[in-house]
Amino acid sequence: MEMVRLKCGFENGIEVGAVGSKGGLSLGWKDGRGRSASWDLLRQLSHDQTTPWVMSGDFNEITNSFEKKGGRHRSERKMNEFRTTLEDCSVNDLGFIRRWFTWERERFLASNIRERLDRGVATLNWMNLLLSYQLEHLGHSFSDHCPIILERKNCVYFEDRLNYLYSQEPSDEILAEITDVQLNLNWEADKEELFWEQRARINWLKNGDRNTSYFHNVADQRQFRGRITKLEDENGRKLSSTEEILRLASDYFVNLFSASSMGSDEHLFGLVEKKVTESMNAALLK
Repeated sequence: MEMVRLKCGFENGIEVGAVGSKGGLSLGWKDGRGRSASWDLLRQLSHDQTTPWVMSGDFNEITNSFEKKGGRHRSERKMNEFRTTLEDCSVNDLGFIRRWFTWERERFLASNIRERLDRGVATLNWMNLLLSYQLEHLGHSFSDHCPIILERKNCVYFEDRLNYLYSQEPSDEILAEITDVQLNLNWEADKEELFWEQRARINWLKNGDRNTSYFHNVADQRQFRGRITKLEDENGRKLSSTEEILRLASDYFVNLFSASSMGSDEHLFGLVEKKVTESMNAALLK
């Protein structure tokens, strides 16, 4: 159906393939000015290069032929126009995780077409402002497009920064920044915990006051989440039996709260700057 539409001179269109004895349907149109107008609008919005900005959603276009599988090859001219628009706007692709294609049509192998029509792009100053982010392609529902979600990953950034600071030589500045990063990391964890508490509270207000399966499911999930089924010892060996888990936990806390022998403090004395000279020390010893 797509080939017939293109031979008739309609570059844009939607097709429903024939199934058995049922005929197919094709809708085609020639007007391509709408897309050009969209690219021009993006260029106008990008004039202020000092403001960090990000765009995500259905661009209805791909940048390269490998972003499409099945059907006829995409027009190189259209892909080039889209690439040029992104370059003129000084935006970069944010990448993604999970599935590659975001749009799919037809479930039969012979007529199946998949493309990456949805994406996220942002300016460099936006990417530098939010160092840890993640764009995820979610599963399809009733739409032929899969939802995409762009999330900030502040915890990942703070954890990476903390690991880096721990690897540096200690100084007043390093120790101060470690304290600041630890506070930010705790704050992010508190925000996430508060979010889930509020969400759980809403669900409970809706369903928890009834003697329904929701109440029993919540109770079962709480019991399951609090259960320890496996522990790993210091040698990397995984223990799953109740006796082994109890013994490992007991040994851990015994060692934790037992007094350990103090090592030599000579390496600490080497860090202290000497203020008393040999002659001053000799005078004091008289």
